[in-house]
Amino acid sequence: MSIYGIMRSSVSGMNAQANRLSAVSDNIANSNTNGYKRSQTDFSSLVLNSGATGVYSSGVVETTTRNLISQQGSLSYTTSTTDLAISGNGFMVVSDAAGNPLLTRAGSFVKDSQGNLVNSAGLTLMGYKLPYGDTVGVANGYAGLEAVNLNTSSLIATPTTSGILSVNLPKSADMGGTAAKINAGVFDVSAANVGDRVSFDISLDGATAKKVTVVTTEDNLASPAAFENALQNALDGVFGTDQVVADVDSSTKAISFATGDKGSAASIKLENVGTANGDDIISSTLGLAPATSTVAATGNFASVKIGTFNSTGASIGDRVKYSIAVDGNAPVDVEIVLTKANTASAAAFKTALQTAVTAAGLGDVKVSVSGTDISLSLGTASNGTNNISVGLAAASALDGDGTTTSNLGLTAAAIVNGTDRVPPSANLATSTYTKKTSLVAYDSVGAPVTLDIYMTKTSDNVWEMAVYNRADADKGTGEFPYSSAALTTQTLSFDGDGKLSSAGNLTFVVPNGKEMTLDISSFTQLGADYTLLEGQTNGNSPSDVDKVEISSDGIVSAVFENGSTLKLYKIPMAMVESPENLQTISGNAFQATMASGAVTIGFGGEGSLGKLVSGAVELSTVDLASELTDMIEAQRGYTANSKAFQTGADILDVLVNLKR
Repeated sequence: MSIYGIMRSSVSGMNAQANRLSAVSDNIANSNTNGYKRSQTDFSSLVLNSGATGVYSSGVVETTTRNLISQQGSLSYTTSTTDLAISGNGFMVVSDAAGNPLLTRAGSFVKDSQGNLVNSAGLTLMGYKLPYGDTVGVANGYAGLEAVNLNTSSLIATPTTSGILSVNLPKSADMGGTAAKINAGVFDVSAANVGDRVSFDISLDGATAKKVTVVTTEDNLASPAAFENALQNALDGVFGTDQVVADVDSSTKAISFATGDKGSAASIKLENVGTANGDDIISSTLGLAPATSTVAATGNFASVKIGTFNSTGASIGDRVKYSIAVDGNAPVDVEIVLTKANTASAAAFKTALQTAVTAAGLGDVKVSVSGTDISLSLGTASNGTNNISVGLAAASALDGDGTTTSNLGLTAAAIVNGTDRVPPSANLATSTYTKKTSLVAYDSVGAPVTLDIYMTKTSDNVWEMAVYNRADADKGTGEFPYSSAALTTQTLSFDGDGKLSSAGNLTFVVPNGKEMTLDISSFTQLGADYTLLEGQTNGNSPSDVDKVEISSDGIVSAVFENGSTLKLYKIPMAMVESPENLQTISGNAFQATMASGAVTIGFGGEGSLGKLVSGAVELSTVDLASELTDMIEAQRGYTANSKAFQTGADILDVLVNLKR
């Protein structure tokens, strides 16, 4: 190594430390600059190969300064929603005064005189404009980007283009229409006898007629209400509960029968009205047909089994008459009139028979039941001289179709059909509906339009949905106020699980507005009451902008004084393969280079991109303590290199002085 090599190596070292001090100085100067990325100086040696072992040739040191662009800075939160920071990877796209696209993480944006968002370096934030909420974007370039402008000094109105309605419709809702109803005479007891059996045939919905019998009693002849109750009990016993509904008017005493179902498919017919007197006996009812028998057991109760209870084939109103003799006395007739209650079980019949036995003056005779076996016994123990005999009284096989003095005013009636519901889509004053709700939409100038939505059950699992403009309503006397056509009508069909199986969208044009799509896909038909779960539309009436909100995925929305929102822009995020190789531009901005790779565009939260944070700025990545440490190290290194240079100079002086 020559003396000059000493001096050249020292100069190289001083230059290298000077470069490091320059980077440290820049870092310290920008320690409070938002979005600034610290620089770092790296050293590498340059050695001249001497080509011979043991021969040393002096080298120099080379420096490379890197900007640590991918390093995340701390976030500092502010009160301005237009201050933006990135939590994670990526850059915001900005443009300079010449319109050149650049990248930055310095997001302290404010509105300029034109309403554009610019940061402290004067760079303008870029984004995609969202016409009525549509999202656009180009993945591999800056095409379609424009300055984010928040010039909202004028009123803004947005027409409605979409909405959502979520409702549970009750599975048990009435399908409407009217029941089939016939007038069946006027209640008349003038010629009635207690114990008469009034019978008639009723045919429902065109099916085979069924016979209904009512046995007259002192109670059910006492009033129209009592007779109505007797009729209803008899009808329920034949057809089932409320399948046919009886009515006897309390004032006019008019008798009518109506179907439980409604609609044109429901029909009713009354015929073969007649009576049979109270002396008729049905001899083969309930399986109780004992032969005349006598039981006398010493020291025990005298008893006789009268049969095994069996209600199969029993007719309400039939009578069973028993002849009971005790201790050889004359037989006493005991009569039971069959009802829905006393034929329900063996125990129920036993109770009714005991009541009749007691009423006949046979107080010592007791009725007992074991399973379905029914027996009569004397109520006192004896020494074996007592006896009891039971038999059926003489019977004729009449079934109640004979005619006597009174049918209580009942008269035959021809077949009558019900009527179907008139749905709202018929646009008639007689239209009926199941449920109704309303939504407010906005036309092209922001004027509110109230939409009346009618939901009408038309058949099992099928509903009609009709939408009307309330401005078209006619304030008439009918329940349904529209004579004009609906804006749209749609059939809703539900599967066995109560889920909507028909189309899930309803599309129509808002009067003086835009085409609107109403999402009804979450409609259900469950076994619960009508429930409105959600109902909303987009759009707004003319209103001043109250504030601006920016979401984590970059949506810039104007919030109006009336509470509605409008999406204005979507701010993209950019990414390159090698952020450290971006070219640094004044204003904490960067430009893509061949070394950094091409720019790709996405949105916050997608893939490896971070998220935008509104109301925050990213601080400088400079750590003052580290920088001061680097400064001291560089200063010491520079001083040491200068000492080496001075030593080389001294040696050179000695060499020069050797000639003297």
